[in-house]
Amino acid sequence: LPTARQGVATCWCRGQLYALGGGIGDRGKALPSRALPTVTRYCPRTDRWEELGDMPRVRWSLAAVARLGKVYVFGGTATPLDKAIVRKVDVYDPALEAWSTLPAECDLPLGTSARGARGELGADRLVRAW
Repeated sequence: LPTARQGVATCWCRGQLYALGGGIGDRGKALPSRALPTVTRYCPRTDRWEELGDMPRVRWSLAAVARLGKVYVFGGTATPLDKAIVRKVDVYDPALEAWSTLPAECDLPLGTSARGARGELGADRLVRAW
């Protein structure tokens, strides 16, 4: 990973590794000073990292999963010290190199924690998270 980050989510999609969100901060501090919307992709065939377009929102300590050739990102907080969970589910489509956000009925339920969250994906939506 070209830039060290904490609280980052990773997942494999179409043979490439995606590193999403997380945060950076000052050396020696336990928590990063700010969260990032950054997305970086690693291609093992070329042994190179590539910066992609940012996620629609910043996320720290989030979860990510690949399904049907797309990367689903959910949970996390806007800052490392924030208590409010980001409820929107964002989807990255590598074929289009574009982000979208799932409709409101797919938002994470209140009380769901992104830290250690798991989700179950249906054909095109987040079915439930716990």
